[in-house]
Amino acid sequence: MNTKIIKISILIFIFSFICIDCVNAEGVNERLKGKILLQVESNGEAWYVNPDNLSRYFLGRPSDAFNIMRELGLGISNKDFDSFNNIASERLSGKILIKVEDNGEAYYVNPDDLKMYYLSRPADAFQIMRELGLGITNNDLEKIKIKQEGDNETPLTITKVIDGDTVVIEGGEHVRLLGIDADEPGYPCYYDAKNRLEELVLGKEAILESDQTDKDQYDRLLRYIIISDININLELVKEGRAICRSYNPDTKYKDECSVLEQDAKNNKLGCKWEEAIATEPVCTVLTTEETGYDVVKAEDADNYIGTSKIVEGYVASTRKYSNPAIFLNLCDPYPNHCFVSIVWKNDWYKFPSNADSLYYDKTVRIKGYITTYAGKPEIIMDDPSDIEICK
Repeated sequence: MNTKIIKISILIFIFSFICIDCVNAEGVNERLKGKILLQVESNGEAWYVNPDNLSRYFLGRPSDAFNIMRELGLGISNKDFDSFNNIASERLSGKILIKVEDNGEAYYVNPDDLKMYYLSRPADAFQIMRELGLGITNNDLEKIKIKQEGDNETPLTITKVIDGDTVVIEGGEHVRLLGIDADEPGYPCYYDAKNRLEELVLGKEAILESDQTDKDQYDRLLRYIIISDININLELVKEGRAICRSYNPDTKYKDECSVLEQDAKNNKLGCKWEEAIATEPVCTVLTTEETGYDVVKAEDADNYIGTSKIVEGYVASTRKYSNPAIFLNLCDPYPNHCFVSIVWKNDWYKFPSNADSLYYDKTVRIKGYITTYAGKPEIIMDDPSDIEICK
């Protein structure tokens, strides 16, 4: 059985006793204000319910969670803070306190016991939030409105098209089209998607509709582009110029996109489906014939711990730390990835200097010995020959 399924099942079992009182109860928002919620029926996504507006905020990556919690903070003087003796007053239940007279240290007031928990570094803050999290079913979570500050009802002009799924708007901000994926330079449908997107949006005013994640790791806005009531993201899929690619929690149009993609595929529409060569990226170097290693899908890699394989999958997120490594997360972005490949710092000189961005948003094959890292299957790469970008 897949380890992810086992972990989710355990979470559901543990938290089912906590969540049972929430089911069909009135005033769910009021009961859960200030709490951190874990979406146990999905992938354990974390949310914070702001006690001031009773809206929920998605706590994605550690840095996202850290920034959200600090942005929602309430300033407090040292005198008032010291008077609490680590137990805040009831009126501050569930709030984030910021010590404005010091260095802006942030503390989370746990609604259950009013104790104050220090939110130091992003990773520490993220861990505290998960430890204090309350399990909640998808049904109950949907009763709490999502705070979406990214929706822009004022039309903005598209000033430049970077590629088939990225544009620039007035003011210079880059926008990544949510829920889809178009070919990168060097791939068969790159110019087809880019040119069509230019026809659809360049120089036109658009409404930018958000989902739940505001920006990606490259600081690009994540949006659906709406022009004359047409969802441009879905239009590219409908025409067979892009494919669907959604990640939790940004799945607003996932089902609709899947239907359009299947229709385009069935009718062999557009560059993505009119030629068989363009449907899927192909690897020619890291193959069983060339290496003697079997090729396995990234989502199945946990079945091959302790063996040498070629793992194929989509690089959904990357991260380069000055110390100690570059991380390539496959299937879904961290922390919901199914597989990770690591390049330790002492081997960086062998790889391209932009390795983290080079492999991002690509289908790759990675060769090596499969072990585990933080509970996920991994391969440590020490040479560029261990990885191939499929085209």
